Amino acid sequence: MKRILLFMALVSITAAEAISQSAYYYFNGNKIYIAENARKVCVVKDKKGNKTGASFQPSKESSGFKVSQTIKDNIYDITVYEAGRGNEGPPSLLKTMKEAAEADNAMVLPCYKNEYGDELVLTNYLNVELKKESDYPLLREKAVEYNLVITEQDKFMPRWYILSITPNTGKTSLEVANELYETGLFASSVADFSSNDLYCSYDPLVGSQWGLYNSNYSDMDISACAAWNYATGRNIKIGVLDQGIDMDHIDLVENVSSLSYDTETNTSPSILYGNHATHCAGIAAAVRNNGIHVAGVAPDAKLVSISNSLHGTTNSRIRRADGINWAWRNGVDVISNSWGSSTKHPAINQAIYNAFRYGREGKGCVIVFAAGNDYRRPVSYPANCNDTIIAVGAIEKTGSLAPYSNVGEKLDVVAPGSDILSTMPNNMTGEMDGTSMACPHVAGLAALILERNPSLRVTEVNDLIEKNTKKITVDYSVIKKNGSWNNDFGYGLIDAYKTLVNTPRR
Repeated sequence: MKRILLFMALVSITAAEAISQSAYYYFNGNKIYIAENARKVCVVKDKKGNKTGASFQPSKESSGFKVSQTIKDNIYDITVYEAGRGNEGPPSLLKTMKEAAEADNAMVLPCYKNEYGDELVLTNYLNVELKKESDYPLLREKAVEYNLVITEQDKFMPRWYILSITPNTGKTSLEVANELYETGLFASSVADFSSNDLYCSYDPLVGSQWGLYNSNYSDMDISACAAWNYATGRNIKIGVLDQGIDMDHIDLVENVSSLSYDTETNTSPSILYGNHATHCAGIAAAVRNNGIHVAGVAPDAKLVSISNSLHGTTNSRIRRADGINWAWRNGVDVISNSWGSSTKHPAINQAIYNAFRYGREGKGCVIVFAAGNDYRRPVSYPANCNDTIIAVGAIEKTGSLAPYSNVGEKLDVVAPGSDILSTMPNNMTGEMDGTSMACPHVAGLAALILERNPSLRVTEVNDLIEKNTKKITVDYSVIKKNGSWNNDFGYGLIDAYKTLVNTPRR
């Protein structure tokens, strides 16, 4: 069973990034060597706005930096900046940031990586353990010498204290911590590093699911790993109206509902007509932490298979409408539709209206459609037929719009759609491309939201998704109901973590 960390080291450390013999911290009296991160720095500002220059903000145009991470703290604003592509990293990165921050007296600190490539953000804090409680005067003396602030005594371990450097310290928290330990006056002295130690998933292929966590292109993912701290889709039903899910697939079977329906024969169970639905189902809700294959966006949601051949049969459109009507009548919460129709059909429109009007006991089913793969034509039907539908375009792992993705006025959001690894029939996995793959990412997010607050109406779910996106790659100059919007990216790339943080509890 392969354990995958949220900050995964998928690329071996090169000679240029080898562990520096000058950067280290102490653990149990031994030096632990770390390497300086070549592209990131941490900027620390006092929340009060008058000690460390709360006005400091590097210009995007002049500095080439972007915000990589923010760290929660009651006293300080701590922001990690990453050099944009084409900009140099430290020492020029540090030099530029320090010059920009100097006027505001902000603290600028380097970032590091450990021997496995995991990211370590050096904060302004250090933790010091006294040899005995009566040694507090020694700590106070050193705090004065180094211009440190003693911020807290640990209430469970009273010999431990938390201190912070200040702009007048003149050294990093790592340098001060090491120097204090090397005096021999203290039992321990370690700098505080912020790192994301959340285990994303124990599933062996999750490291290849860039849509969940993208280790190569920062922030070009839906932030699923962090979102799973808040919800996993438990007790929510996702209907996949498609070619039928392989309901015995080893990475889906735990999450497959006993409910299913075949629209072609008007019978249960559903029928397997192709690979497409199984791939989409895995994206939405493959089982997580079972040590098998992949993980879905909503890994504890229930999958409801609603099958249609999607081609080569008579009355296919009205049968798909039947599938939507069957879904809301049978308690499905979210309906994922990775299909389009070359002809418009009033029965499809009516079924969609019914699901919005009557589904989820009048709160409305969340209905998600792929925007279409017509190489930048306007969003296709039925994704464009009702403003309450979430129409989803596709991006590549670099954050670029997928060349096949449809665009235009009816586009709501984008999600990962190219080189998407997921489940395939017969216990297999494989990669597929398309807005078809982007659509179930959004369906999975809707399930996460509804677990967190099942009382939300469909329009409230849609608003949360659209208001909490990542504004990647392009300018979002058009202002719509839920914020800034772009013709190619809609409201932006969905952000599961941000959306759940901002979802009101029931």
